[in-house]
Amino acid sequence: MPNHEYRDLVCLPENEPPQQSLSPEFQQSYGNQAESESLFCPMELEQPQQEEWLESVDPAWMATLDTVPTEQRGIEICKRIAEIPVAEQLGLKHWWIRTDEMEVGMGPITGEVPSVDGDKGDYPGAPTMITDHTGQADNDASICVPAAEWNPEWDNVDIDCLEENNAVGTETGRWVPPFNDCHTFVNRAMNACDPDVQAAEAQEAAELHEWYERQRYMEQTHPGRY
Repeated sequence: MPNHEYRDLVCLPENEPPQQSLSPEFQQSYGNQAESESLFCPMELEQPQQEEWLESVDPAWMATLDTVPTEQRGIEICKRIAEIPVAEQLGLKHWWIRTDEMEVGMGPITGEVPSVDGDKGDYPGAPTMITDHTGQADNDASICVPAAEWNPEWDNVDIDCLEENNAVGTETGRWVPPFNDCHTFVNRAMNACDPDVQAAEAQEAAELHEWYERQRYMEQTHPGRY
């Protein structure tokens, strides 16, 4: 069986791909599916026929599967009502980040997802870290939207940077809302990987440094006046 990943291969026009000889049983299954759906979906075949199909196709065509772009989720910001006393009554929301490769947010240092399954919430000053939120977006109470829809300034965030810099287990300081909480975590993580934000901050830092150097020069050359 060819050594490939076939997650990109869903359904194909019925005349693709070019194939070598197939067994009558396979041809019958292929023909019935193509006739009924006008598409051939090899990953929906029974395992023996699926393997036969993978072995039968043109290897040169099969090699192109690795370069076929897939529809990706991109970066999404998710939220849901924080299921903890007071916060739930006030409608305060827990925020986290989801991509195709990760679903993470700020949580307690013990690693749980905060404010779910009866969690009563941490006390102010409690240590936190990035915790695995996998599956939280599937909760009926959760809402996830594309990052650029959440904040139009986040239309250029580097997804690779985001995934590399927000590994589960990374400590995120003490929980001191609203100065350091799940909201500020999302904002910091996104801005840290937004080249536009980074360029603006670099420009601001350069201007501040220039002002400081100018002030120091004036103090040295005109003592007592500045």
